[in-house]
Amino acid sequence: NDRWAALSGYDRDELIGKSTIDLGLYINPADRQRMLAILKEQNYVRDVEFVIKRKSGEARLVTFSAEPLELHGEHCWLTIVRDITERRRAEEALRESEEGFAKAFRTSPDALVISRISDGVILEANDSFVSLSGYDRDDVIGKSTIDLGLYADSSDRQRMLAILKEQNYVRDFELAMSRRSGEARLMSFSAEPLELHGEHCWLTIAHDITERKRAEEALRESEERFAKAFRASPDGLIITRQSHGVILEVNDS
Repeated sequence: NDRWAALSGYDRDELIGKSTIDLGLYINPADRQRMLAILKEQNYVRDVEFVIKRKSGEARLVTFSAEPLELHGEHCWLTIVRDITERRRAEEALRESEEGFAKAFRTSPDALVISRISDGVILEANDSFVSLSGYDRDDVIGKSTIDLGLYADSSDRQRMLAILKEQNYVRDFELAMSRRSGEARLMSFSAEPLELHGEHCWLTIAHDITERKRAEEALRESEERFAKAFRASPDGLIITRQSHGVILEVNDS
């Protein structure tokens, strides 16, 4: 038919009366023998994959299905050919993408978790999260974040869900997370929705910002003490810019 002519690259007149062998359609001649053997054994062929060569020389991956057919007293077969080249390329690209994601997921220095949105059950977690949480990997997979008591404040999960529902992502949401030891760590969470095996999940990235917050707090307290001492000093204190001597601050004295 026209679809086969288009797939093979030959005009119909170039095909009729020629054999598939003469046309060199089988890149591997053994593929035809393989199909004949299957047809002889079970009297039909279903979705056998092999590569054909178009008139241009281009190779295309196809599936063949065939049924025996009697035509004008001759034993023939009716063959259905599907070009699956692009589908296979897409599958391969997806597989490579998934492998790349899996590798990046496992090796990320950030704590990464994939959890089910409906009940918070953890489906996957990387080593960084395991180390951060204090649990073994087997302790967290299949358990919910609620059961594990990861939220120091249980209302934080509902607030994150509300944000995710409203804008379809979460960015730098700060909350306290309880480690297995009971120690609370201040975390910054970001999350994206993710479809995994037909289930609505979210991919969560967690940064431990405990030490950074402590340093910021210590700096703020230090600045407050300096400002208090500056203002209350009985000595006259001036802060000037080095380059031009412009006065930036003075105390009451």
